Amino acid sequence: MKLARVRLRVRRWRLAAIVVVVLALASGTWLRAPEPERDHSPTITLTPLPLEQRTLGPFAVEGAWRVDSGNFWFGGYSALLALDRTTLFAGADRGWTLRFAMPGGAEPVRERGVFHPVTRNYADKRLSDLESLTRDPTTGQIWGGFEWINAIARLDLDGKEAKAIRPAAMRNWPDNTGAEGMVRLGDGRFLVSSEAISSRTADGDLHTLLVFPGDPVSGVRPTKLTMLTPQGYRPVDMAQLPDGRVMVLMRKTHFLPLLHFTGRLAIYDPRTLSRDAPWQGRVLAKLQPPLPTDNYEGLAILPDGQGPGVTLWLISDDNRMLVLQRTLLLKLHWQPDQAAS
Repeated sequence: MKLARVRLRVRRWRLAAIVVVVLALASGTWLRAPEPERDHSPTITLTPLPLEQRTLGPFAVEGAWRVDSGNFWFGGYSALLALDRTTLFAGADRGWTLRFAMPGGAEPVRERGVFHPVTRNYADKRLSDLESLTRDPTTGQIWGGFEWINAIARLDLDGKEAKAIRPAAMRNWPDNTGAEGMVRLGDGRFLVSSEAISSRTADGDLHTLLVFPGDPVSGVRPTKLTMLTPQGYRPVDMAQLPDGRVMVLMRKTHFLPLLHFTGRLAIYDPRTLSRDAPWQGRVLAKLQPPLPTDNYEGLAILPDGQGPGVTLWLISDDNRMLVLQRTLLLKLHWQPDQAAS
């Protein structure tokens, strides 16, 4: 009898624990690991992960790494840029950036990363939630998009905030939903997407998409459009391909049976942007097991230099949930002319 009561209590405690976790995550309050002591070591470690698949739709899977560091400001990466052919630049949701060398090979790599705050307000998440990065490849100028205060900042070449603006078109965006995706197109226009779902249709979910005719920080007014994504998938980053099209990274959060994430890579054409219809794309690949998966939120594209081929780098946001999530780096290669039409 006593044993039965003990088992009943254990079941109740387990059920209560599951309910608490689900409610906490569903409300947007992430279950975080205890804050570590403030280690400021610049060392990061990139450990190769085994791959069970070498193709992903039209993409070749060239590598996956788990990234770790004892640095207090490490983690939470939601944006990614390729600064050159050897260097990646990641933006975190606590307002810090990390510059590090692209990994390669089958052995773990320990290297010296460059950690840097974007603003002086990195202790206040509302003023430092860096979610997107884009860059002018000609001048090297970088822009960052921030959630909570819904701002766009122009950064200097070291990644520090030089000037910021809160566009009127973004001021009423819900907390923790934008600007998740931002890309500067080759013609000088900027696309900025919100993660929030504005409405649902039989074809998928609609999200607000702003098209700025130039640098948003200059004060130009955007045109408000919508973009369509597969149901449940939110746009979290985008980057332009050499042929002018835009690759969009999407993510879906699943809470049961345990917290996990799946993603999509889709291609959109800026030539089809219209006020009369949602901007629609085509899904090329699904980011899900057996591929190493987590909360992929950052996407960088590096052209091969000759021909249409590109390398895609993806980074995941561990939400500071060190027990449940990881910071992953994924490398894909794509020859666009090999994709199905």
